[in-house]
Amino acid sequence: MPQNSACPLCGGSAFSFCTIAGSGYLRCGACTLVFLDPLPDPGELKSLYRGAYAKLLGIPARREEELFLKMGPKPEEGASLLDIGSSGGHFLLEAQRRGFAAEGVELREEGRGASPPLPVFYGPFEEYPPGRTFSFITMLHTLEHFPDPVAMVSKAKSLLSPGGSLLITVPNFGSAAAGVLGKYWEWFQPPFHLFHFNARTMALLLEKCGLEICEISSRRSFSLSLATQLSFYLPIVLLKMSGIYYRARTRVTGGSGRGKAPLVALLQAYLKGADVLMAPMDLLLTPLSRHLEKSLKGEELVIVARHCSGK
Repeated sequence: MPQNSACPLCGGSAFSFCTIAGSGYLRCGACTLVFLDPLPDPGELKSLYRGAYAKLLGIPARREEELFLKMGPKPEEGASLLDIGSSGGHFLLEAQRRGFAAEGVELREEGRGASPPLPVFYGPFEEYPPGRTFSFITMLHTLEHFPDPVAMVSKAKSLLSPGGSLLITVPNFGSAAAGVLGKYWEWFQPPFHLFHFNARTMALLLEKCGLEICEISSRRSFSLSLATQLSFYLPIVLLKMSGIYYRARTRVTGGSGRGKAPLVALLQAYLKGADVLMAPMDLLLTPLSRHLEKSLKGEELVIVARHCSGK
């Protein structure tokens, strides 16, 4: 693995940060962006997202109510929305229910033939046809999967109408958990997660693309309960340290398909059960949770930016 490389965001020198399951991450000494090196090519990416990885991404746990509030008041009837990385369409359907004229973009084609059919462009976002504009664009846990985040945000901006809003969620590399766990942090997922951002690097990215930042905040991510997340991390860390985690993930996301459904079902059942069992403890942890979120140390960053005329 190269010991240093140019940062794709600021051009500064990036140095070896960690190696995980044979994949190396670099960290920029100037802006602190963390990225996989080498990055996969487009052909590799397409093959990575086939099959059972769709089942893992299909676990609905993104707290959509809070995200829609970030967009502002109830939209005018038929306000247009494009969800980049729409996965199984969970967020897309909720947007339609709320009155948006919502469409999606998704690399994986497992969603074709869904019932009801969804207005989704199946293919790389780079190939999404120009010429249309949207009032809102969402990228929910999508940006970290793109090999060129600057190009992707710039393209998203080109599809925003003047005054339109871009809402992004990404794992927060500036979180307390990332600082404590290091390479065993849950969101280090090579080769799927190519980039890791904190509030600083997200602000730099959006400013570089000519977008005005309205808000950067943090929150818990996959679970409503901080206590659940804490109970989730301990076994994940132990499994990662032992190497079992990555062998199990390979079995789920690739290969023949045998054993995939039980493993995914086990993960879903664990998260649901932990939420119920850990709810009383979460009351005790509420002050800590609020402090982490206010100080931008929560597990997930939520960013709202706006396309201003003339920029």
